[in-house]
Amino acid sequence: MSDLLRRLHEDEGGHMTPLLTTVLGAPGVAVLTAGIVGDWDVVTIIGGAAVAVALVIGGVFRHIEVDYDVMERLSELEG
Repeated sequence: MSDLLRRLHEDEGGHMTPLLTTVLGAPGVAVLTAGIVGDWDVVTIIGGAAVAVALVIGGVFRHIEVDYDVMERLSELEG
């Protein structure tokens, strides 16, 4: 299992980013849905906040894991 995670982490495609977003966002979506169906305002707000945080974190991780590597390689090619 650790070899699989290491390979996903070191892969150039940035496959770890969607995994992290899914792990963080899926429970948020479940809580958001339960809050909407049950008409519980606080639960709905918590679920919505969890989904929003997962989306922001996913964007940040994608930027760090994929875009930084691409820009570093481009800088090496230019230099």
